[in-house]
Amino acid sequence: FASKNGYPSYVIFDLDYGLLLDTESIYTECMQSILDRYGKVYTRESKIKAMGRPRLEAAQVVVDDAGIPLTAEEFSKELYSLLFERFPTARYMYMPVYQNNYHFKGAFQILQHLSTQKVPLALATSSHTAAFESKMSQKPELLSCFSHTVCGDNPEVKNGKPSPDIFLVAASKFDPPPLSMDKVLVFEDAPNGVVGAKAAGMNVVMVPDKMIDPELTKEADVVLESLTSIRLEDWGLPAISFD
Repeated sequence: FASKNGYPSYVIFDLDYGLLLDTESIYTECMQSILDRYGKVYTRESKIKAMGRPRLEAAQVVVDDAGIPLTAEEFSKELYSLLFERFPTARYMYMPVYQNNYHFKGAFQILQHLSTQKVPLALATSSHTAAFESKMSQKPELLSCFSHTVCGDNPEVKNGKPSPDIFLVAASKFDPPPLSMDKVLVFEDAPNGVVGAKAAGMNVVMVPDKMIDPELTKEADVVLESLTSIRLEDWGLPAISFD
């Protein structure tokens, strides 16, 4: 694939909460089940602050905000024992469509389209490798769309989102790598991810959760209500139809 001059030639996707996989409800239910023991609520504010952060940083946010007598490590260990049971059940974003060939309208359809058009694709997720593998255990078709994946526990990622590290590492692993970071388009749903991608010098399309304050979306180049609203041709990428 070769884009028009001045347009991105590479695409990096975040994975979850609500971009490609619908894991937001899984995280929320498991978080709340722990906080229930202490009579606490997993608040909207905590959720926004924790979204997109590395595992222990996110756990620290929840522990501090709720004021519960657990360390971030203790909370995270208990949380992930619950999450690992649920991750394989995570659905793709948007409703499934069954035709002659089984496919999904929305998230996976976009990946399939870009992959077929030979657009270089990578995945940059704050998830640790074990959690990522659990999420992917029932979705080999998703993994096949990407040339490579960078997880939050990759030793090359010194700082998690909102630092730019994970995006820069993901970009460096393309073959060949982009000559400049403005040749990369990132799809994100979390403010921390948007900040990190912009700090890396990349273009960002944001598909935020509806609970996120619009003020926290302003750094994105484009903000969409859903991935199915994307006009890929505006970025020099092959157009897609969801009809």
